[in-house]
Amino acid sequence: MANDGEGKGPDVSADADVEIGTNAELERDEKAAPGLEEKDRFQVELELVQCLASPAYLHFLAQHMYLDDPDFVRYLEYLTYWKRPDYCKYIQFPHALHFLELLQDASFRAALKRPDYTLYLHQQQGYFWQYRVSSTL
Repeated sequence: MANDGEGKGPDVSADADVEIGTNAELERDEKAAPGLEEKDRFQVELELVQCLASPAYLHFLAQHMYLDDPDFVRYLEYLTYWKRPDYCKYIQFPHALHFLELLQDASFRAALKRPDYTLYLHQQQGYFWQYRVSSTL
């Protein structure tokens, strides 16, 4: 699997079964999610990435200082491997990937502490769904 500069996630086959990587990959990946089997880690990381589609959840993370924690920010950077085609096909909420990319920016993380900004994101997301659905009918 080619590495395009983004984090390397668990190896995933076409039928969503997780393949076991090399010992070096598993050892490095243990640092990202210690104590989890590869398939469990895949599921946990998928769930976390999909939660990022919710502006309310992003606001919660910001208000509780998770987005100020350098370790958590590095973990978010690691999760950018979900943007690769072999992983993004499992994402149900595409806004999660957009927000994951925006979370790499410190000013976006800081703005998420503001309720008015979170409301703005939620409204924009709603407009996207409203007009995207009506334009595809």
